[in-house]
Amino acid sequence: MNKNQTEIGEIVSVSGNVITVQLSDTVKSNMPVIDGIVYRIGQIGSFLKVPLGYANLYGIVTQIGAAAMPEKIREIIEQDYSRFDNKQWLNMVLVGEQVGRKFDRGVSQSPTTGDTIHLVTIQDLDVIYGGYDESNSITVGNISISESLNAKIDLNKMISRHCSILGSTGSGKSNSVGVVLSAIANKGFNSSRILVIDPHGEYNSILKD
Repeated sequence: MNKNQTEIGEIVSVSGNVITVQLSDTVKSNMPVIDGIVYRIGQIGSFLKVPLGYANLYGIVTQIGAAAMPEKIREIIEQDYSRFDNKQWLNMVLVGEQVGRKFDRGVSQSPTTGDTIHLVTIQDLDVIYGGYDESNSITVGNISISESLNAKIDLNKMISRHCSILGSTGSGKSNSVGVVLSAIANKGFNSSRILVIDPHGEYNSILKD
């Protein structure tokens, strides 16, 4: 995929881990179609990418619209609105870094003003959410921002430490537990031993086989 296709803007402000982005005038749609795939620009919680040499930094969009505009630019706009007429802004928080095919949380370097911002492609998401040992991982669903990618859990990491599934009434806790138990059973871990205490019979249908 051509980098020019995925470029959507540039960094105008860096404040710690928070990056302010001005979207390019060439971005004609908030849902461009690239290679037959629809991408959403500026959706809260979506990823964006900052290419820096051999590394790619990834951030999550946290704010969009006028509220994301840097304070200094707001002061300029008050004096001359025409200079920034129809400009679009967003803020993102850096969350990780990719070198080669490996993605790690946290960043070892920081971008600067003028660096370009790119859409995160399916291939990028595969790097972010991939890297699991297939023999020890279970599939529990699909990634919400890309349904073509499986959502996986590293079973070794899950059972070697404490874990908890929390949520309000009706949010899907029982279903989530059932999906995890079913995935473990279907994976064929012949030596697995699971004790389920189920006084209300919530898992009868899930574990009937």
